[in-house]
Amino acid sequence: MKIEKQLNRAPILIRSYPVAFLALCGVLVGGAALIFNAPTSRLVFMAVIVLAGVPLASSTIRNIIAGRFNVDLIASLAVIGAALQGEYVAGALVVLMQSGGEALEDFGLQRANRSLDNLLKRAPSVAHRRYGDKIDDVSASDLQVGDTVIIRAGDIIAADGLVIEGQGNVDEAALTGEPVPLGKLPGDKVYSGTINLSGSLVVRTTNRASESKYELIVKMVQDAQGEKAPIDRLANRFAPAFTILTLLISAGAYLLTHESVRALAVLVVATPCPLIIATPLAVLSAINRAAALNVIVKSGAALEQAGAVNTVVFDKTGTLTSGQPSLAEIRLFASASEAGLDEEKTLKAIACVEMLSSNVLARAVIQEARRRNLDIIAAAELREQ
Repeated sequence: MKIEKQLNRAPILIRSYPVAFLALCGVLVGGAALIFNAPTSRLVFMAVIVLAGVPLASSTIRNIIAGRFNVDLIASLAVIGAALQGEYVAGALVVLMQSGGEALEDFGLQRANRSLDNLLKRAPSVAHRRYGDKIDDVSASDLQVGDTVIIRAGDIIAADGLVIEGQGNVDEAALTGEPVPLGKLPGDKVYSGTINLSGSLVVRTTNRASESKYELIVKMVQDAQGEKAPIDRLANRFAPAFTILTLLISAGAYLLTHESVRALAVLVVATPCPLIIATPLAVLSAINRAAALNVIVKSGAALEQAGAVNTVVFDKTGTLTSGQPSLAEIRLFASASEAGLDEEKTLKAIACVEMLSSNVLARAVIQEARRRNLDIIAAAELREQ
């Protein structure tokens, strides 16, 4: 199954990154042909430079004409110089490094953005708004402050508000990390992006959906993706100087040796593709990986500073726990023991009742009973107060 998925994914990657795919295939074929037939190998490497290198060089030239100075200029000059001097192997390798780096960066950005997509998917889109005795399904973005909203069991709360009727258990882990769902009664606050697990609530909105806590978190992640870390800004700040210095050294190598291949060697070695893509891709991937784990990073700068942290202080145990309650201990009164009850009989009786309960702690009791291999059967009738 895994091999089948990879085969299905291959055509998509080829369509998405044709230049990188062409360069990779060309270098592999050219390298293999080099062993058996050198002239054929040169033709293959030349084809890589022409078919894959020309689009990269033309893109760099367009950026320079538009006033966007780009360090890819070094790579483009290296490719052009290699083609003019007949050093097709070096030129093809630079093309592969350039196109492969861009493809890896783009692929990494797409993978990293999936966690943000998950945040956006979790954002509520529909709300049940009540007008008198009538309930209409409306877009969450249409909610106004003061609207009355019905929150049913399983609903994602669409906007921050105040409970005015009903009761329920709300999972706020996405916002607070609180491991156990919280019971909500009239007068309690509820927040957008949290889930009503049981019961029914009538809520009066205190914020519009766009101003809710969940939307602010999503916006914070988006802003963090766009903000460059200090080390990234430093690299970009010195990129023009780095390019000019490389060109001067290349020119100096030619003037000293009168061998153009020496100048070309400087350009090939100085091709900065890995330097330019490494930092922003690493920062963006880290921010989105953290978001997938429900850790919100305010900015790339904050992420970079975290590397120097020696001590972390957490404000509550829920931040460090798994978020799943479990039964830790059973204590019996003396009267229960006198009546012939022990732990297993008591646990079995309670689990039979909890089978029908919607209480958030019922699952912990049932799981413990099953772990002990107790024969539990749901009670015939249950009334919860």
